[in-house]
Amino acid sequence: MAPSQRVPRSSRTKPILEVLAQPSVKRVRRTRPKQPAEGSNAPVKSLPLELITHILEDVDSPRTLANASRVCRTLQLEAERLLYRKVYVGRVPHVRSLHRALTRSSRRASFVNEFEAHDNGRMTPVILLVMEILLMLTRLEHLKLNLHTQDSWLCNWKIPHDALPRLKYVQTYHFFFVHTICAPHAITHLHLSFNEGENPDLNEILRVVRHQLISFKCERASSMVRTPVWSLISGTLDCGLMPKLRYLEVEDISDVSFLPYSDVRRVQMGRITLHTVVWSALHDQFDYMFPGIVGVNYNAATSDSRLACIRPWVQKILESYSSLRRFFYVEPSEGDSGIWSTYVWLFTLSSDDRLVEEKKEARDLPVWSDI
Repeated sequence: MAPSQRVPRSSRTKPILEVLAQPSVKRVRRTRPKQPAEGSNAPVKSLPLELITHILEDVDSPRTLANASRVCRTLQLEAERLLYRKVYVGRVPHVRSLHRALTRSSRRASFVNEFEAHDNGRMTPVILLVMEILLMLTRLEHLKLNLHTQDSWLCNWKIPHDALPRLKYVQTYHFFFVHTICAPHAITHLHLSFNEGENPDLNEILRVVRHQLISFKCERASSMVRTPVWSLISGTLDCGLMPKLRYLEVEDISDVSFLPYSDVRRVQMGRITLHTVVWSALHDQFDYMFPGIVGVNYNAATSDSRLACIRPWVQKILESYSSLRRFFYVEPSEGDSGIWSTYVWLFTLSSDDRLVEEKKEARDLPVWSDI
């Protein structure tokens, strides 16, 4: 055999028992440390609840709060508490969506503190849903209803006596209030609006709540108002039927509403706790005569003449009611350029019973719900 020729070795297979007898080498698989998955609530749970709440309270976007409520249950609870604290509905889809959300979770209804429904003229098909929503809000304190419908079924619909036990602030139309509010609840602050041609009997309208009212605002929206403002309210005050009333505001928003009184001598004394009166009135653009005051220009077409009419009347009222400290006269006026301005005068009595008059800004006016 040639030396360069290679001799193949015979392949020798190891017996299977020999292979099994050899110690096996265990391979160690290296793994990366686990990272929290996207959307995990682990970082959220590590934060104190007070800090989470503080962060969410600085969020001013309802959409952002809604997105936060979907992250985890912890954020859902705190986000919905803020998301449903103040609720506004102004369209049919808003009402339907809110009704579904509150029906699915009664906890959401317990978060609602303020509820406002504004009728855009097309909400008649969902008025029943609005009423159902209202009865779900067991912790409601502020209610503002601007409903234009006067259907016959609404006259027969009443809020049960035991419903809305915390209801304190109400702003709505006189029609809705008279026909649906049949119990005082906790109402101490009331803002009522009156429609065209209505000459309200406040004694009857306020019958269920007048004994506990602290603040009352009356808005007369009519182009036919001819009842002097003091004739409207003096009977109720002088009868002593509102013993806790401290704030009274009357807003006349018609062009013929500058009627402060029929006769200044008819102002009577009464036992009341009234502290502040605010009267806001537009005025007729034409000459308007006011009899009963000697030596005063009765033409109400200028601001000076209107103030001249008001001063003796206001002084008589301030002198008649010992608890009354402030009388605000407010005059909205449209300028030549179409821009509206608000002029405010504050009347008080000095220590020697002289009438003190002071010009104020609109921001200085008190708000009926803040009393």
